[in-house]
Amino acid sequence: MCEHPVMIIVAGALYVDEGDRDLYLRGCAEVSAAARKSAGCIEFWARSMGEATMPEPGGDDFRAAQPSVHMKVEPPTTGEVMPRITPNLWFDTEGQEAAEFYVSVFPNSKITNVTYYGEAGPGPAGAVLTVDFVLDGQQYTAINGGPEFTFNEAISLLINCADQTEVDYYWAKLSEGGGQEGPCGWLKDRYGLSWQVCPEGMGALLNDPDKGRADRAMRAMLGMKKIDLAALYAAADQS
Repeated sequence: MCEHPVMIIVAGALYVDEGDRDLYLRGCAEVSAAARKSAGCIEFWARSMGEATMPEPGGDDFRAAQPSVHMKVEPPTTGEVMPRITPNLWFDTEGQEAAEFYVSVFPNSKITNVTYYGEAGPGPAGAVLTVDFVLDGQQYTAINGGPEFTFNEAISLLINCADQTEVDYYWAKLSEGGGQEGPCGWLKDRYGLSWQVCPEGMGALLNDPDKGRADRAMRAMLGMKKIDLAALYAAADQS
């Protein structure tokens, strides 16, 4: 049995485990019905951190596997997995303050690391250099790099809100303390970072197959600051 983590991709679904039997059984069980219907064979790609062998489907220990299921084992290839992208946000000296503010606004958020300038500079020794933080699973880094660069609308962070209540909450929280409300669901927070606060369903409404309905919704949105989804639907449904 392989002791290394094994990744199995089953008809587009990704499973990650410790290379044990349960993972193989789960994968086989989930594709058994599809395997019976398929004219060809469904391939399992199991990639381990080193060489690994797995029992062939159909054996006594793996009765969930179907004869039509083929498994191929091969070592990993560099570059196959998309690397994590961490947005870095440039501040003058407010990076830690901003990170603390953001983690107070979003659920499941926290600061994970703080680094400081040393004697080599360029900032004052002991001053905060970077702050790593997580907003509901997404990693960010705040950099205290000085006043040379400031935020503008060329970059913004979009919040996909489940409903109008979430829109109201994030709009109020992010604009408080010196933020600036903008048009069409955009705002700048107190640090100048731009946010789009958008309710679920707005995109579908603005791209409605009924062009007249979509146009009426678009005209209504262009006159708004904070998005009012009910008002958008009311405008779209006017004859």
